[in-house]
Amino acid sequence: MPGFDPVPFGDLGALERALARGDVAAFVVEPVQGKGVNLPPDGYLLGAQERCHAAGALFCCDEVQTGLGRTGRFFALEHWGLRPDLVCVAKALSGGLVPAGGLLVSRPVFDAVFDGMERGVRHGSTFGGNDLAAAAGIATLAVLERDGLVERAERRGTLLLELTRPLVDRYEIVREVRGLGLMWAIELGRPRGAASRSVFSAIERAQPGLFAQLVTVPLFHEHRILCQVAGHGMNVIKALPALVVEEDEIRRFAAALEEVVAKAEHVPSAMTRFGWRMARQARAAKRA
Repeated sequence: MPGFDPVPFGDLGALERALARGDVAAFVVEPVQGKGVNLPPDGYLLGAQERCHAAGALFCCDEVQTGLGRTGRFFALEHWGLRPDLVCVAKALSGGLVPAGGLLVSRPVFDAVFDGMERGVRHGSTFGGNDLAAAAGIATLAVLERDGLVERAERRGTLLLELTRPLVDRYEIVREVRGLGLMWAIELGRPRGAASRSVFSAIERAQPGLFAQLVTVPLFHEHRILCQVAGHGMNVIKALPALVVEEDEIRRFAAALEEVVAKAEHVPSAMTRFGWRMARQARAAKRA
C-alpha cells in the first residue's frame, strides 16, 4: 500500500534500519504469519516492540487471523507478553456469521487520537454501524468464554502437533510441521530419489507450489477434508480447524494426512494419479 515499506519477518536488523529513518509512524505485524504459518524467532516480537517504542513508532499487532482463541490464547500476542499500541481484529469476531471488524487501542493512543467528538471519526470501518455485526460479536465473545474454546484450541492444537510432527522423520518429502494452537501447517520439500527429484523439479518449473496439490487434492477427494495452500508459490499446506473441533476429528485428519503423504512420497506415481484425475474432471466438465 502507498506509504508502507515491507521489512522481512523475523529480521530485527531490517526493522532497526527502517526505524532509523525517523519517519515511521507504525509497524504492523502478524504475531504468526498467516501466509506460511511462520512463527516468530525467539525474542523477535518483544524486540520489535521495544525498538518501535524507542523510535516513537506505534507497535501494531494484526490479529485478524490469529486472534480470538485461534492460537490457544485469546490473542496470539499473549504468548510473548506483548503490549501493543493497536490490535486489529475481524472475521472470527462474529463467529463467521457476518462481516465484522474492530480496532483495539491503548489508552495513550486513544487519548491522543480520539480525544474529542470532532476527532471521533479518525478511524472508520466498512462494517461500522452494523447492529447485527455488533450483536454477533457480543454473542461470539460470550460463547468463547462459556464453552472454554480458547483453552480447547490449545489442547486440540497440542494433540494435532503430537500426531503430525512424526511425519518429518517418517517421510522425506515432509520438511517441517509447525503451528500454534489450531493454526497448523505442513511444509513439503524435494525428495531424495533421483527419479522423484526430477519429477519434483519439473512440477515446480511448471508452477511453484503445485507439488502441494498432491496432498490437498487427495485429502478432499478421498477423505472429504478441505485444506488450502498457505500462500501462492509455496509448498506449505495449512489447516485452521474450527475451535469446536472434536478430538476424533483431529485424529481422523492426522490419519488421512499420513495416508496421503505416504502416496505423495512416490512422486512419479502420485503425479500420474493426479494427472489422470484432472483429465477426467476436465472431460466431465466439457460434457456438462
